[in-house]
Parts: sequence; structure tokens; C-alpha cells
Amino acid sequence: MSIKKKGAKGSLWSSATRMTVSILDFAVYAYLARILPLDVFGFLGVGLLVVEFVNALVNAGINQNLIQREKWEGSYVSSTFSLILITCLSFSILIGLIAGPLAYFLYSPLTGWILFSLAGIPILGGLEIVFKAKLQRDFKNKKLSQIYVVASLISSCLTLVLAFLGWGVWSIIVGKYVNSLLKIILLYNSSGVQIKFGIDKKHIHELWIFIKPMVGAAVLTFFNDKTTNMLTAAVLGPASFAILNVAKKANRIVADSTISPINSMMVPMFSRIADSSAISSLYIRLVTVSTFIIMPIFMGLAAIADPFVTIAFGDKFAESANYMTIMSFTMFPAILSWYLPNLLVAKAKTNVAFKLTLISLLANVLVSALTIWFGISIMLISIVVVNFLLLPLRFKIVNYYVEVNLKKLLSSIIPQYLCAILMFLSVYLIKVELRLYINNEMLLLLVLVLIGGVLYPLYNVILFRKHALHVVNEVKDIFLSRKKSPV
Repeated sequence: MSIKKKGAKGSLWSSATRMTVSILDFAVYAYLARILPLDVFGFLGVGLLVVEFVNALVNAGINQNLIQREKWEGSYVSSTFSLILITCLSFSILIGLIAGPLAYFLYSPLTGWILFSLAGIPILGGLEIVFKAKLQRDFKNKKLSQIYVVASLISSCLTLVLAFLGWGVWSIIVGKYVNSLLKIILLYNSSGVQIKFGIDKKHIHELWIFIKPMVGAAVLTFFNDKTTNMLTAAVLGPASFAILNVAKKANRIVADSTISPINSMMVPMFSRIADSSAISSLYIRLVTVSTFIIMPIFMGLAAIADPFVTIAFGDKFAESANYMTIMSFTMFPAILSWYLPNLLVAKAKTNVAFKLTLISLLANVLVSALTIWFGISIMLISIVVVNFLLLPLRFKIVNYYVEVNLKKLLSSIIPQYLCAILMFLSVYLIKVELRLYINNEMLLLLVLVLIGGVLYPLYNVILFRKHALHVVNEVKDIFLSRKKSPV
């Protein structure tokens, strides 16, 4: 099977996994959002944010290093595993003995107890990295998907049962431990990796050289994604933080189910292709296909945000709908630049990937810090504008190492952009009229989804028939065709 086919198949399995896991996670999240007071739900979000940051540090670069390395060596893998374990233990101690008490006395006692309870999660998260990398390296994405779905299904059901019994925020903490333990057991049994504890100094040096810029990039990526959340929590309080978090949740689920799986396959796919022109061509094809599939989903979500939020989270989160609509427009510049850091990582240009992420972070932090005082809406709109303005600079940097034909890229995606915008405007205007006749929010939501699902392909056929047929053939070629390809 060609690299392109392996990558596409891996993306499909990864997408199916992430979608299933995201739906289960969303069910838990939505239920807790309904039963918990706004401030308590906000405190829980702050606690989970800290642990998420630590997990991002632990995972930075190690997985990619094991995947793209020419040979899978037992001694190197054992050194990596041992180093991860020591690092995770250190982070867990910091959370339990420093972050928890600081949050208890300086922010809220509940957040402090949540952090203390979650201190063991980084250790469990770190233990699965090596086993997961082996399965990804061997393109055993079906097995990996099964493991994650089973672990998520069991832990989500347990969390919902505990929440229903009145455990509140503690139900999700128990669920996270169960989820991590199940994944470790299943990954270990499926990967066939044998571990011997011990660290070789030469392995540490090699690993550090690769992951050093990746650690920096992980920190930057985290703050780039979470700056708005953190500033909202600090300036406007936990209730506003909770409302913004809900708005971001749906967008994150769509991204995790669509863009992230393809992004995760970038390193194993492109690291095995030597020809830069072939990399550029495949990159443009993937972005074109991604845009064709993903943009109508985000624009549809933007159009139906208000009934969706009301149904999923309740009336107390109604304000989240406006934020969800604004953030959906971030995808126009984001889908062009989302894959660029991993494109550089695949060519071992990790320092450049770091610089690329640093530019985004500095811009977003500066804009967020200046505009949060005028409200969340102004802050989010400003971020959308800045991300558009940064696109030329991002591609200029990337083109020094992997030349991407920007003119060809834009001509491939602009038709999808226009059709997605037309679909958004149509559904949004139709929604205003339908509210006069349909009082049931669930029925309204279903009708709007159906209308959007019809309009997007209809606009493509009417306005860009030749281009739409070409993209559909690309989708078939990448994901369905069995015909061999050189890439």
C-alpha cells in the first residue's frame, strides 16, 4: 500500500476514533454543564486546563520522534520510556504540592482540590506514549481506534452514572483515571513493545535535540489556543470562562474529528517522502479535500449555534452561541496554516516549526490582552482578523524549506470558501424566518441541518461544477480508490 493510501486510511480511522471519543466526551461535558452551577463548572474548567497544559508538555515531540526515526531500537525506546516516566512524576508532584495549594489559596478552594485530585493523570498519560507511537508507526490505526473507543465508552458511561448519582465534579475525575488506565493496559497488550528501565545518556541527547523546539512549540500552541480562556478567567471570572469554554467545545469537537486526524498523519506520511515537489502537491491536495469537507461543517455550526447551544447546554449558556459563530470564521485562515508546523516537523525543521507557532502566539496574546477589556466578542473578532493578516508571513517562512504553490492552493480552495459562506448566509436567514413557524428548538435544528446539507453541494454544482467534481474525485482517490500511487 502506498504512503498516501496508508496515510489516508490512518486519517479515516483516526477521524472515526476522534469523532466517537468526542461525542462521548461531549455527552459528559454537556450533562455536567447542565447540572453544575456556572461558577463551579468554571472552576472545574480551570483545573482541567492546568492538567491539559502538563499533558501537552509531556507529549511534545516524543511521539513524533519515535514515529519518524529510521529504526525502532529497543534500547532507545526503553530510554525514552524511562525518561517520560521520570518527567511525568516530576510534573505530578508539582501539580499536587505547588499548583494545587496555590490555586486553593489564591483562586478557589475547589480548584485546588480538583488539581490535587488530578495530579496522577500526567503519569498515566505519559505511560501510553511509547505504545501508541509503535502502533502509529506501523499504521495500525484500526487497532488504535478500537482501544481509544473502548476506553472512552467505559469511562464516559461511568462518569455519567456517577454524575447522575450526585458526584458532581468528582465524577469526571474518576472517569479520567479509568480512561487512562484502560488505554495503558490495552495499548501495552497490542503494541508488543518490551520495556527495560534505564536511560542511556546518548539517547537523551538525541531525543532532546529533536524535542527541544517541539516542547517550545507545544507551550506556544497551548497558550495560543488557551490565551482567550485564561484571560477570560482572570479578567471576567469563572462564569464567563465557563460560557466561553462551552462556545469552544463544539468547535474543538469538529476540529478533533476532522482536521486533527489528518494533521496527526502528516509526520508519518511526509517523513517518508523525499521529493519536495511531491510533498507540496500532496499538501495542496489534502488542504483542498479538507476544505471541501470541513468548511461547510464549521459554517453550518456557525449558522445553527443558538438552537444547538440551547439544546445541548441549556438556556444559561445562550450567550455562548454568539461566540461559537464568531470562532467558526477562524477556520478560514486556520485550515490553510493548520498543517504547516507538522509539515516542517516531517522534514526535521523543528526549529522553524517553533518559530511559526511563536509568531501566532505573540499575535494572539497581544490582541487578546488588548481587547478582552472590551468584551469577549470584540476579542474573538480581533483574533479572526489577525489570523488572516498572518497568513502571508506563515507561507513565506514555510516556502524557504518546502515550496508550496500558494496561487494553486488558493485557486483550489476559494470555490469551497464561497460555497460555505453562501450556505451560512442562506441557513442563517432561513433560520430567522423559520422561528416564526417552528417553536420547537430540536425540530428547528434538524430542519436547518437538512437545509444546509442540501445547499452546500447544490451551490458547488451550480457555481463550480467542474471544480466540485474534481475535488470529489480527489476524495475518492485519497480515501477510497485501491489504485496504487507513487505517493
